[in-house]
Amino acid sequence: MIEFLLTKSLEISYKLRIDQEPVPRVDTIKESYLDSLVQHLQIYIIYMVLPEIMFRQTALILLCRLASALDRHR
Repeated sequence: MIEFLLTKSLEISYKLRIDQEPVPRVDTIKESYLDSLVQHLQIYIIYMVLPEIMFRQTALILLCRLASALDRHR
C-alpha cells in the first residue's frame, strides 16, 4: 500500500515538475522524492500506526478494568 502511494505521488510530482521545468535536474528529482517519502511516512504513521497503538492501549485498559471488576465481583 505504501509502495503504491509512493509510486503514484512520485509520478504526479515528477509530471508536475516536468511541466514547470523543461529539463528537471537530478537534485530536484531527489528532493521531490525525499519530500514525498517523508510526507507519505508521516501519513502512514498518523493514520495506520498510531490508531493501532491507541487501539491496543485501549483494549489493554478495558481488559484490566474487566479483570478488576471480575475480581471485585467474586
